[in-house]
Formats: sequence, C-alpha cells, structure tokens
Amino acid sequence: GSQQAVTGSANGYSGNVRLILFRNAAKIGQIATGIPASQGSYLWTVGQHANGTALPGGLYSIRVAAADGSQSDFSDGPFTIAAE
Repeated sequence: GSQQAVTGSANGYSGNVRLILFRNAAKIGQIATGIPASQGSYLWTVGQHANGTALPGGLYSIRVAAADGSQSDFSDGPFTIAAE
C-alpha cells in the first residue's frame, strides 16, 4: 500500500509506455498506461494493478513496454511485496 517510484531509462525511445506486473513470469495485471517514456519514473501504489491488488510475496517483476509494442524490458531483478 505504500507508494514507491518505478524508475528507468528510455534509451532514446520517445513514445508512451505501460507498466505490467508479473509474478514468477506470469502476468498479474497492468499497473499503468500512457506514461511518457521521457518521464523516467512512475509513482506506484505498491500492489495495485488493473485486476486488483497483488498478494504479499516474492518473485515479482515489472515489465515496461512501449505502447506501440516495439520495445520492452523487465525490472533488473525480482522483488518482494511485503504485508503491511
């Protein structure tokens, strides 16, 4: 439930991106869409996604994907969502 910044570098990409939450390589839900790649960060309420709220646990990752589908990348490593 806390807010954390999801940050990244667009490496020259100038379009919009979306953020998608995964757990153990399975898609959980979309976090946000229409974020300008040049923004460089997004303030996320941890656990919230389009399908609800993620359960506490490990092996989560975030995929950033170009809105046009031309590029995508995953977070550098897995992270854990802790219970409050």
